[in-house]
Amino acid sequence: MLTSLGSYGLHVLTIAGYDDNVIFTDNNGYKHYGAFIVVNTWGSAAHDNGRFYLPYDFFRMSSMKSYISDNLVGVKVTNFKPELVFKINMNYSSRKDLSFYVGGSDNSTATAPYQFYSSPFFTNNGGDYPMQGNGQDGSFEFALDFSNHPLASGQDYRRLFLNIVRSTTNATGNGTINSVEVIDYRASTTRVYESSLTAAAQIQSGDNIFSVPVGPRFILTASPCRFAPATRAGSSNVFLVRTAIGRHAKMQLTYYDQTTGQLSLNYSMFNK
Repeated sequence: MLTSLGSYGLHVLTIAGYDDNVIFTDNNGYKHYGAFIVVNTWGSAAHDNGRFYLPYDFFRMSSMKSYISDNLVGVKVTNFKPELVFKINMNYSSRKDLSFYVGGSDNSTATAPYQFYSSPFFTNNGGDYPMQGNGQDGSFEFALDFSNHPLASGQDYRRLFLNIVRSTTNATGNGTINSVEVIDYRASTTRVYESSLTAAAQIQSGDNIFSVPVGPRFILTASPCRFAPATRAGSSNVFLVRTAIGRHAKMQLTYYDQTTGQLSLNYSMFNK
C-alpha cells in the first residue's frame, strides 16, 4: 500500500480495480477506508506483482493536491493500430536530464528536419532516477508513438530525426544511446528503418541528433501496358493503379516519346 507521496517528479499510474474493504491507519491514528488497485510501470518484480493499493483519501484530502491530481480520466479501451513509432534503446542514469524531440524532412540528404516536435511526457520528467525508476538500472527500451501526428500524415518524408537533448545546466546523469529505429505500419507490410548508429554513442550535453533514412512509402503496381509501334499511342483503356496503403489512381495513357522517355497521361485521380 502507498502510504505517502514523493515531493517531486512526474509519474502516471493505471487504476485497474478497487477494494472497499481495505483499511489503512495513518500515523495520527486516523483510519482510511477503501483503496484503488493501481498498476505501476516498473514490472512484476515491484510491489505485489507490479500492483499496490492507493487509498481513496489521497484524492479527497486537500493537503495532497500539491502532490497528486484529483482528476480521474476514464479511458475507453479500443483496438489501436500504430502507424509511426520511434523505437529507442538507451542506458542513462538520470531521466530528469533528458528531453526527446522528433522531426522529418522530404530531403533524403538533410541533416536536420524542418521542425522538431516535442514529447511532453519525455521532457525533463521523472526525477533524478535511472530510466526505469528508483532501484533499477539505466537500461531502457521504449517507443514514442507519433501515429496521430503530422509526421504520420500523407507527406512522404525521406528522412526522420530523433533529438535527445541533455540539459546544459544541473545535469547529473550520464549514459549512451544504443540504437534508434523507426517502425512504419502504414503500408500493407510493416517496415523497419534503422539509423546509421553502429555502436553505442555517449549522450553529450545539448543536442544529440540521430537520423533515420526512410524509403518511399508508395509502391505502385499495375498491369503491363504495351504501346503501338507506329503511333506510339498507348491503349485507350483506363488503368487502375493501387498504392501500397490501399489508395487508387485512375490513369489513361495518351502518348509516349521513346526518345525523351516522356509519358503523357490524360488524367489521374487518387481517392481520399
